[in-house]
Amino acid sequence: MGFLTALTHWACITNPDVLNKAGVDPESITDWDSLNSAIEKVVNAGYKGITFSGISGEEGTFQFLPWFWGAGGELKDASGSSAEQDALDLVSGWVQKGWAPKSVATDNQSAAWDLFLGGDYGFSENGSWQMESAVEKGYKMISIPAKDGGVAPVPSGGEFITIPAQKTKDSDKMKATAEVIQCLIDGDNLKKTNDEMVYLAAKK
Repeated sequence: MGFLTALTHWACITNPDVLNKAGVDPESITDWDSLNSAIEKVVNAGYKGITFSGISGEEGTFQFLPWFWGAGGELKDASGSSAEQDALDLVSGWVQKGWAPKSVATDNQSAAWDLFLGGDYGFSENGSWQMESAVEKGYKMISIPAKDGGVAPVPSGGEFITIPAQKTKDSDKMKATAEVIQCLIDGDNLKKTNDEMVYLAAKK
């Protein structure tokens, strides 16, 4: 049995100061071509382009999915698809051109975010849990664009509290477990936890 306690999602976060100095209007970013044009303007203005996590594993996978889905990809036929290649060409192209750091191959989401917080980058792909520090810095969020226009689908995540499904004759233990769970998902406690971790609450 599980209880969803928090929701998360991914977005493209911008540094308005850098974009203004580079002459980039974030509203002009509607597809991959316009995003690439914006990143190029930022770099040509003397700033750095975009940070993201490309590390092998869950964090890198979640950050790759919006580009894959934005190219029309389907998970059931992901390997070797044109969408996979298009998305790979996009993100690897950023590194090859020097628009993204070579460290993306080993950067987790926190490391990629720390680079962005330095203030030299125009863009970062990261999650909603970074929004508290983003707001403090005056950063803004825009939707991740799909390849040919519109908004790319993004993976949504969350946090769960789970009771393992196993038989027990210890009713006192199960009662205590239920009481702990109830305490954790109580409105005030849940709000405090979500606020601290900068998550979106899963219930009103």
